[in-house]
Amino acid sequence: MDKLMNVFGAHLSEKEREKVVRAIAASKKTGCERIDGEYRKTAEENLWLRKIVDYMNEELGALGVRRRSVLSKEMVHFLPIEIFSEGLDENNEATTGEYFFGVICVQKELIEKTMASPKLTLIQTVLHEGLHSEQIHKAFAFKKKDSQLLSKLYRTGYLNRSLEENEPGQHEHFRGFNEAITQWLAAKIIKKHAVELAKIIKLENSAKLNEFLQEAESVFADEIAVVDKIVGTLARKNKETKKDVWQRFAKGSFTGKMMQLREIERNFGAGSLRVLAAMLSGIKATLTNPRQDFNVNREILKYFSIDDQKAKDKIALEILNQRERFAYLQRKREAEKSKS
Repeated sequence: MDKLMNVFGAHLSEKEREKVVRAIAASKKTGCERIDGEYRKTAEENLWLRKIVDYMNEELGALGVRRRSVLSKEMVHFLPIEIFSEGLDENNEATTGEYFFGVICVQKELIEKTMASPKLTLIQTVLHEGLHSEQIHKAFAFKKKDSQLLSKLYRTGYLNRSLEENEPGQHEHFRGFNEAITQWLAAKIIKKHAVELAKIIKLENSAKLNEFLQEAESVFADEIAVVDKIVGTLARKNKETKKDVWQRFAKGSFTGKMMQLREIERNFGAGSLRVLAAMLSGIKATLTNPRQDFNVNREILKYFSIDDQKAKDKIALEILNQRERFAYLQRKREAEKSKS
């Protein structure tokens, strides 16, 4: 049984659940087969891939996660732009890598054409997506009218997706939070092992090594800034170090324990989890490409930096989409009702 994959669904028998688990395992196995047109990995790439697995095992152990990495070189596919883009919507074309159901696809051609240090970006991308592959997964299974069993990936780490079978346009929560946690850990690993990785790719220029570290810290920097503000507040109030709080959040993405998120609402007020959950997930569609003088993540950071509740509510109602605005106001009403 896949320790990372928890399958559930309404009116699902144990036999049917196991059938879905086997189907997902078969899909993962197929995903490890070579894709037509993918680039063959060099000896150098295979070496740093093995090192990444070692680093992740070391980090999982340090977090108290009692299992070994599932990442293998067969799971990782280096692809040309055209092949990578098949099946993705136009908003995903510029991303350097994607992880889904046990498969990591990386846009090697795009990286080589557009990045100043392609080898460094390749390592950083594989490490980030590799960490996603280690996070806890949940799949939702449902039966069609013809009794056919289908499944959809519902959860990866903290990222939660909608369960509705026929919902037009999937909604999700905590994508930005999950990406921030994942990249914080990736940057931590890169900083710790940068010298060894630089030797493997024959990077002797110290300026390039610094560039490597800066690149790792720049990925999802806005989202990390928001989470760091939250972490700093919780650490101060709980008399912990920021590192302890970050690591507690990081561990939760691998174990599936999300109870620590309740601390956020206790410290930042009713509805604050809705604002955090909306980062990269539930903002107004008109703000996905915001005007120059309006930065959504900057507004979210402001929300978690101020105490004025009216000002916080104004920010929340300005950035949240209709669905999340309704949920935000409902949560506030529930909190007020519980006080009375």
